[in-house]
Amino acid sequence: MTVDDYLRSVGKKCFIDYYELFRDLNIDRQILINTLKKEGLSPASCDTKASDGRQIFIKGLEVSALRNIIGSQRLEIKVKEKAQVLLNTIGFKEERKYWIISSNPDVYDFIEAFKTLSEVDWGNASNNHINVGDIVYIYITQPEQRIAIKTEVTKSDFDETELLGNDGQFNKTEGLRTREKYFRLKLIEFIDNDLLRIEKLQKHGINGNIQGKRKLEGESLAYILYHEKESNLPDDTISI
Repeated sequence: MTVDDYLRSVGKKCFIDYYELFRDLNIDRQILINTLKKEGLSPASCDTKASDGRQIFIKGLEVSALRNIIGSQRLEIKVKEKAQVLLNTIGFKEERKYWIISSNPDVYDFIEAFKTLSEVDWGNASNNHINVGDIVYIYITQPEQRIAIKTEVTKSDFDETELLGNDGQFNKTEGLRTREKYFRLKLIEFIDNDLLRIEKLQKHGINGNIQGKRKLEGESLAYILYHEKESNLPDDTISI
């Protein structure tokens, strides 16, 4: 099969919408199939799409697939723009990583910051190797204790001389600590889903309370990717 054949089977928009689940072969295939079922597809169709979508990565056709999608005439602009962003990330030497970081809105009102600003700078310790293209989920601390925002890193490993310096109005306390290094975040989306509260996350690979920064892998990452697009649904509507 050619890349055109695979994209016809999967669907170009579907390939972009679930790109990370197709790409990460460490995520259980059944999780991918269950996710595709949310599109109202038959079990057989989900099975075929899951297989053919992953074949694109197994055969190293992802660049050709993204270029095909970018050049498509009938696709929505937003789909093509997302394909371009994904294509740009492929050029990075290190594989994209996923992180979760906690933030206290009583110290820094990050919700309003991301509503107002196109990009926000964030402090980082030198031992956290957060790179351009990585995905960072921001977790709001008590009392909500849930994932609130999904962002992408657009600049990393810079010092305070390169700070944008445009978010002072969102600091709620005086004298915030200077960090060794910083990275810059661009909003992808706000998230409002009770399935991404701490008590649910702890049942799916997150150990203890979320403090500081930690890398997401395995079960915890799969669970978040599965549920991040949902609004608040009854607790027993979807589960993995």
